[in-house]
Amino acid sequence: MAEDAEGVGLRAVTTEAWGYVDTAEASLAVSDGLPTVTGDLGRLTQLFESLFQNAVERGGNGLRSFDRGRHREGARLCCLGGGNR
Repeated sequence: MAEDAEGVGLRAVTTEAWGYVDTAEASLAVSDGLPTVTGDLGRLTQLFESLFQNAVERGGNGLRSFDRGRHREGARLCCLGGGNR
């Protein structure tokens, strides 16, 4: 467990992480009502930054957007278009 665990809003952390990535023409759509999770803010930001960066690098010209929203009791991260399926 992270030593600096705290309540972290997923909307805020994903939006912040997106800002660190050169996303070219891609966009981020964040759904309302995302939960708060317990974790280290810095590590969670790095996690989402890495996910976004990998998707942008591997998505090529077909990368259109990310959909970060609620799914049942959890959350989902979807890369729409381009890349390997």
